[in-house]
Amino acid sequence: MRHNSKHFRLCSSNLPYHVIIFSISNGIDFRSIPLKTQRHGSPHEIRLLAVANIHFWHGLDRVIEGLRDYYAAPHQCIVRLRIAGDGVETLIAEYRRRIDAYSLAEYAEVIGPRSGAALDAEFEWCDMGIASLERHRNGMGHAHGGAIFALVDMTFATVSNAAGLYCVNAQTNISYLEPGRIGPLRGEARKIRSGRNLGTYDVRITDSDGTLVAIATVTGFMTKYPIQPKDA
Repeated sequence: MRHNSKHFRLCSSNLPYHVIIFSISNGIDFRSIPLKTQRHGSPHEIRLLAVANIHFWHGLDRVIEGLRDYYAAPHQCIVRLRIAGDGVETLIAEYRRRIDAYSLAEYAEVIGPRSGAALDAEFEWCDMGIASLERHRNGMGHAHGGAIFALVDMTFATVSNAAGLYCVNAQTNISYLEPGRIGPLRGEARKIRSGRNLGTYDVRITDSDGTLVAIATVTGFMTKYPIQPKDA
């Protein structure tokens, strides 16, 4: 051990090279968690569990909204949700408000922090866990600019590669016009100029109510490499 601090460790005792290990608090030791051993026995019931120090990027409001839509339509299975943990109190209060407003108290609940045997019992109760669903949100709860840019690039690629040759992004100019509030976002692209090796594309991103979120001009470089089928 060469160095040990609050933030990282630099190890080299048993390795031919240095390894920087960053210490983080947001992690678990899987060896300390017992494996699930039982099933609840109902083929028509699905149990969802979210365990977190709850913040907006976990996106659990999406699950609650999904349950509202699910139970508003004909359905065959019972879907239950438990949210375990503490975190941002105003967000947790909003989850509880939505559960009550949508008449989901029979199916969804925020159960507060759990640890030790109580947390093990929750893992035993559930069928599947819920990971972070809104990592693409920014601090204001809207679509992150990086996520919008990625959608621009994917939309450009879909249109530019239609000729059968790989076309790569050489330059992008993007203007963000409105927050992406209402998903899903939609991308549309059209070619506005084509040269020997370069093509220019107009890409527009809208949200689900038709609001124009971003406009981008993408310059693509056309390679000489044909697109191969994935199973080739």
